[in-house]
Amino acid sequence: MSAEFLVPTGYIVKDYMEYFNLNQKEFALRLCVSEKHVSNFLNGKTRLSDELALKLEKVLTQVNASYWLNYEAKYREYVARINEIENMYTIDQLQNYSKRFMFSEVFKSMNLSLKEQAFEMLKILGIADFNQFDKVYNHLNIDFKEDGGSLESI
Repeated sequence: MSAEFLVPTGYIVKDYMEYFNLNQKEFALRLCVSEKHVSNFLNGKTRLSDELALKLEKVLTQVNASYWLNYEAKYREYVARINEIENMYTIDQLQNYSKRFMFSEVFKSMNLSLKEQAFEMLKILGIADFNQFDKVYNHLNIDFKEDGGSLESI
C-alpha cells in the first residue's frame, strides 16, 4: 500500500456508506453507537476500535473486521512515522549528525531528505536515537588513522 493512498479508515468507510446509500444517522443506528462517535470516526478524529470493527463487519457485510483493523494499523503506523521524522531533531542537529556519520557517502545514490537519511542511518546503526550511539558502541576497540584526509577506522 503506497503512502500517498493512506487516509483515515473513516474516509474509506464513507465510500461504503455511499455505496449502500446510508446516511450518518442510519449508519449510527445500525452500528448501535452515537451519531457523534460515527461523525468523529468518519472524519478521522477517533481511531477504529476492535469493537467498532466487529460492528462494521456486521453492517458492511462484504468487508471483514480484520480488513478494517489492518488498514487502521497501517494508517497509524504511517502517521507515527511522519510525526517521528518531523519531530526527530533540529536542522542543526541533523547537519551535525550528517557530518559525523557521513550521510552524504552512505546515501549518495539516493534521493532522500536529510530527515529521511537520519531515519535510515538510525536503522543501519540499530539505535532509536543518535544520543545512544556512544553508549551502545563505546565497548568496541577501534583504532583510527589519518592519511591526509579524514580519520578512518582500521
